[in-house]
Amino acid sequence: MHIRLATPRDLHRLAEITVTSLEDDPTFPYMWRYRHEYPEDNFFWWQLQLTDDLCNKKYTFLVTVTDNDDDFAQDVPTDTIVAWAIWERLGNSAAARARWARKNTWHNAFDILVIKATAWSISKRYSRRDADPARVGAFIEEEARVRATFFTPDYPEMWYMQLLVTHRDFRRHGAASRLVAWGTTEADSEGIHCGTESSPMGEPVYKSFGFREIGRMTVQVEGDQETLDFPVMLRAPRTKAARDEKMS
Repeated sequence: MHIRLATPRDLHRLAEITVTSLEDDPTFPYMWRYRHEYPEDNFFWWQLQLTDDLCNKKYTFLVTVTDNDDDFAQDVPTDTIVAWAIWERLGNSAAARARWARKNTWHNAFDILVIKATAWSISKRYSRRDADPARVGAFIEEEARVRATFFTPDYPEMWYMQLLVTHRDFRRHGAASRLVAWGTTEADSEGIHCGTESSPMGEPVYKSFGFREIGRMTVQVEGDQETLDFPVMLRAPRTKAARDEKMS
């Protein structure tokens, strides 16, 4: 397997992996609680969101794909996407702006304009039936609080893992680790931290790369008995000497 940048041609596969594989993540059934009644909405809105993410200049959207020599239990065509991740470069330094500038093309600017216009037009005509609006709103609010509390004040320059998804049939093959390693390597080269909020499944992977818990993210709507609670995690940059020592 190897990683590469995601492209628009990947969007259907990315949405497919997302709606099937995130069922194991507590966040997914919590926010999209009516997805079984409206599966077409769940797929459609996720594909729309992923299209927007693909063009976001602060995001590096990566996929892990299969190679010819991969040893899986089933036959899998080469370049099949088995996992994806979005790393966001936070900050306002010259290094951050240089990273964002890679998407400062007229093609990307035009795509963003079209995507935003499409999303606006659709939102005016259709409501998202698979979601619980109160829970989604509470999640967004708590995510903003976490960033403002744990990351922005002390670590304004950082690589932040937005989301990491692995296809159910390809877990425990190192697909997710490759995606995490990309971000930690970039952060180490810049001498900055990495951060994320982790699901129960992802926590062991992040810990293996040196992430540690620094707080909790808790989501609850008033009057709703169900809650979300998971760790806020941070990873300090490693020098080359420290990385070599860990691998020896």
